[in-house]
Amino acid sequence: MKRQRETPPLPVMLFSGTERIKQDIELQALSSADDLSDFLIQARSQLEKSILVPNGPPLTGRQIVSAYTDLTDRLMRRLFALACSNAGVDPNSSPIALIATGGYGRRELCPHSDIDITFVPHRDGDPKIDLVIRDMFSMLMDVVLARSGLEMG
Repeated sequence: MKRQRETPPLPVMLFSGTERIKQDIELQALSSADDLSDFLIQARSQLEKSILVPNGPPLTGRQIVSAYTDLTDRLMRRLFALACSNAGVDPNSSPIALIATGGYGRRELCPHSDIDITFVPHRDGDPKIDLVIRDMFSMLMDVVLARSGLEMG
């Protein structure tokens, strides 16, 4: 008798839509390095707890790394918006790309992966864009590396 192939389970949401909206609203209100790192530490802790639920539905590796990548994306967007605001640049039309590379760029960010990003300005030498890059880099080092204990690449 030939076995039929089982249908893969539907993706499990690690954060419900309501939880994610609540987190996004909270994140948009934060601007200090202390508050942003506290948010990151707390959100990563929530992710870890949702992964380790003993009687919960099993999660795939893809679901787990996607959740960590999504959280990091949201933090990067907030840090970029803050850096642009500090420089007087509109984050929605700034001539700079913030590119995730490595595991982060592949959307395979594991819990202890380093966060690799590259800044690509439209042209070199723009003082406002240079300020955005320096400010964002400084915030990344402060919030992600120094206060949250994660690695940057």
